[in-house]
This record gives sequence, C-alpha cells and structure tokens, in this order.
Amino acid sequence: MISPFGGAYGKQDKEKDKGEFERQVVVVTGGSQGIGAATCKEFALKGAKVVVNYYHNKGYADAVVRTIKSFGGEAMAVQADVS
Repeated sequence: MISPFGGAYGKQDKEKDKGEFERQVVVVTGGSQGIGAATCKEFALKGAKVVVNYYHNKGYADAVVRTIKSFGGEAMAVQADVS
C-alpha cells in the first residue's frame, strides 16, 4: 500500500499507529504544503483530528483535507495569520 504522502505503508503499520492520537485535535500551522502537509497526514493516520492552517493558498489546504478524508481521517482547513 502507498501512504497518502508517498512511500510504502503496510496494513500492519497502519493498524499499529492508528489510535495513538485518537480523541486529540492537532493544529498544524503551515499545514497546506511541504513538511506541514506531511505532518497533517501523519497525525491523521495516527487518529488525530487535524486542523490544516493556511494563510494564502486555500486550494492547497483543501487538497490536504481531501487526502486525509480519503483515508478515513477527520480534517478541516482554517485560514489564519499566526505570525
């Protein structure tokens, strides 16, 4: 199986990680691209509900949210200047 952010990810790995952050909400600043997007997806794989923060590019943030939802995760995009 290919993980939502590239690389091999087996069923056994997914089951082991699932639930580690269950019932937790994670806010990832800069979550729409690059390392932030990968972080969002990783937390979602581990059971967290993810808030994908973005400043300028709603399209990228929405794409991360769609990816997370496609594998059964919960996520939403929120525009905010956190500087």
